[in-house]
Amino acid sequence: SYAEVMLNASIGLSTGLFYVFWYKGAHKIEASVSCLFTAVMPVGTLLLAVLFLRETISFLQISGLLLIFAAIVTGSLKNTYLS
Repeated sequence: SYAEVMLNASIGLSTGLFYVFWYKGAHKIEASVSCLFTAVMPVGTLLLAVLFLRETISFLQISGLLLIFAAIVTGSLKNTYLS
């Protein structure tokens, strides 16, 4: 149907724009900072799944989120002390 085609087109367009802006931004910052923000992508995916798809969060996913945040904090501190 027309609605499905438009939905798929908007998803494709937003995904394409995401990558354009992601790489433009990553080009302007250090690689180490860019890597830290890459770790945030699964967090955003999980939050969107909970909000829009009514998914439930498991203990394993919470553990993964905590590990991601620990890695980001550790990487940020490492960058701060090395600068």
